[in-house]
Amino acid sequence: MEKLIEFLESRHSVREYTDRKIEDDKRAVITDLINEINREHGTHFEVYFDKPEAFTSIIARHTMKNCQNIIVFYHNDPVEAGYYSAKIMLKLHELGIATCYVGASYKKRIFEKDDQTIQCALAFGYGANIGHPHKNKDVDKLTKVEGKKPDNFDYLVRAAMSAPTAMNLQRFKVVSNDNQISVELAGIGPFAEFDLGIVRYIVDLAKKN
Repeated sequence: MEKLIEFLESRHSVREYTDRKIEDDKRAVITDLINEINREHGTHFEVYFDKPEAFTSIIARHTMKNCQNIIVFYHNDPVEAGYYSAKIMLKLHELGIATCYVGASYKKRIFEKDDQTIQCALAFGYGANIGHPHKNKDVDKLTKVEGKKPDNFDYLVRAAMSAPTAMNLQRFKVVSNDNQISVELAGIGPFAEFDLGIVRYIVDLAKKN
């Protein structure tokens, strides 16, 4: 259990990158995983390597320095898109590749398609730094327990708190009801549902470990 938490908490959003290219073997791993998720879950995620023009907007130039790679999450359901995006994000971390979810900090219009909805995107590459831990809300604002607290509840909450969310808003609650643990939406706004999917994936992963 602790090893998973250490892994999750070691990953931070990175907004400044080096010129190092992603190696061919790692490109294959990333592409294969995305293709597998698309086949199995009906998503339409796409990876773009060596595409610096994705980050040439005024906002991106200041917030995503030297990034050249991006994964665009096309899908009709924001929660599902967030859920499966987290699997990719954690695989990149496992490969030693830095990441940062981006909503406005990339040139979205060059990826728009008439028949696809972009829910969010993931910038990635080799980081010029390891980023910084995000701030967390108080635990009591992120949890709701009805009845006896399950033995693994604190562990699952810690896993949930490691998840990245837009602007670190953490618009979710980990809920225990008769020992059934779920992650529910606790706020509205841009990317709230996408973020919920990310947190649900990480909590489901923690339930298995």
